[in-house]
Amino acid sequence: MALTDTAIRKLRTTDKPFKLGDSAGLYLLIKPNGSKLWYMKYRIDGKEKKLAFGPYPDVSLLTARQLRDSARIKMRAGVDPAVDKKIAQQNKENGQTFRQIAMNWHADHRRWSAHYATTIQRRLEMYVFPDIGDRYIDQIVTEDLLFTLRKVENKGFLEITARLKNYVTEIMRYAVKKQLIKSNPALDLDGEFTPPETQHYPALPLEKLPELLSRTDNGRNSADINIQIQQRAVILYLRQLLLESGDLLLEVDVFTAGFQRVGELLFGFIL
Repeated sequence: MALTDTAIRKLRTTDKPFKLGDSAGLYLLIKPNGSKLWYMKYRIDGKEKKLAFGPYPDVSLLTARQLRDSARIKMRAGVDPAVDKKIAQQNKENGQTFRQIAMNWHADHRRWSAHYATTIQRRLEMYVFPDIGDRYIDQIVTEDLLFTLRKVENKGFLEITARLKNYVTEIMRYAVKKQLIKSNPALDLDGEFTPPETQHYPALPLEKLPELLSRTDNGRNSADINIQIQQRAVILYLRQLLLESGDLLLEVDVFTAGFQRVGELLFGFIL
């Protein structure tokens, strides 16, 4: 029977250590001193081995299961997770883990606002680092990234999944530029995730154009530069509309009023 947090909290110690199994090789070792340690029992190359995940509750039941699943992915790829963990620890000391490269990439973007930078770091720490943060960056393959981001997608966080995919792709691109890896494994993630729904807003009716220009002009004193940008965007939109449309039935007086107003507001701007 699979473990639950409630059952673990109610455990009582005995004079001798004992084990409680969860599933797929994961178990909890309870010692007489009250400590509870996560392990995974597995077999590779005909030998039975075990992998330590840390103490409960520092490592929660959910996290322990995630670590077990990550280890099983490595085994399917022919990698011994215990050996991989030892290598990752050694490389962590050398500063070549995904987490450290990601934070170097993060620090290089000094033009980000404090809020935006904090948001990116928090998302990486919450959704990405638990799975691959301590992995040596040149050992991370597309399947690792897919597994990590798929968990976020399965929670229904489609917008966050899309953003995390962009972050991971940029981090790996940064690693390529630093000659830490030869190719970017995140590039193969294209098309793998459900895109978030895009909310479309109704287009501005053409007859409302003079009113829009008039309203933007009313705020000229407070934000003159922004106003001009908005107005020029409207002009470019009109120009493109005229180029793409062969409809001669468009109301001439609407365009006339619009362009006359544009001329007044953007004197000197060449149409």
